[in-house]
Amino acid sequence: MVYRAAMGIRWLSEAQAFGPEKAGGMSPAQWFAQTVGAVRSELGHELRLTPQTKWTNVSDDLRSEIERANQ
Repeated sequence: MVYRAAMGIRWLSEAQAFGPEKAGGMSPAQWFAQTVGAVRSELGHELRLTPQTKWTNVSDDLRSEIERANQ
């Protein structure tokens, strides 16, 4: 249902995760913020980073960028 917000976010069934409709255009941190907004708008849920968040194949630099953008 997140796709209804026309925010460029879709469910990637193969990854079992939300992701961008099209690659490019925004940084990964911007896409994360866009996804948080789409989920909030369409599903009424708040996605949050916690100490239990599992980071897979994400560099320390990118992780820091996403965490800063999510504050």
